Amino acid sequence: MIMKKIILSFVGLLFTYVSNSTAQCPNDKHPHAIDLGLSVKWACCDVFWGEREEALKTPQRYMWGDVVERYEYYDLSKTPSTSDYPYINKRAYDSLSWTEQSDDDIVDKLYTFIGKDISGTKYDVAHVQWGGKWRMPTLEQFEELEKNCKIRGKQIIGPNGNYIELVFTTDSPRYNHYYWTSTLSKERPSRAYAAYLTRSEFNASDCYLMIYDDKLHGFNYIRPVCY
Repeated sequence: MIMKKIILSFVGLLFTYVSNSTAQCPNDKHPHAIDLGLSVKWACCDVFWGEREEALKTPQRYMWGDVVERYEYYDLSKTPSTSDYPYINKRAYDSLSWTEQSDDDIVDKLYTFIGKDISGTKYDVAHVQWGGKWRMPTLEQFEELEKNCKIRGKQIIGPNGNYIELVFTTDSPRYNHYYWTSTLSKERPSRAYAAYLTRSEFNASDCYLMIYDDKLHGFNYIRPVCY
């Protein structure tokens, strides 16, 4: 797994878990595009805020490139499986031995290539679900967020003073509030880049945005952007 630690300064109190933010939203008709003074605007919340009643409590999680909700958030018995991923040769994968299924060099050959970057395509759940100019963020846009913004608590503050809020992964009920990017990993075709916000284990005043490559069948959140 390739992981890059991006250090952000963290000032303020520790916050309890909140699924989505109403950061600078003018009304309750979410989503809103928040202008942080960057190349794109960031959504005030994760997919699906405002789309249905239960989404007000919990955003939805998706496999990379999948636009169908396959995950029941509160059903802890359900975990993602490689063979559940829609862009893998399920029959070939299921025919492998346990040892072969653990061999990335073998499994990587079973994936269907859907693009180096799926932002704005039919595989982009933010674009499919929200329409318009909404997109999944690219790796470069997450890196831009880190390089040009400051953090205060869970607020990611742009150069112009506007902000969005991300969820600390350690505050999430399932301890894995990870955000997909739209960018496929350069290392392996079975992985794509994702990011998550976490606190330092040794100093709560330090916060880190971790960017790493996650398996495509992992269930992660989507924080859309728009142009």
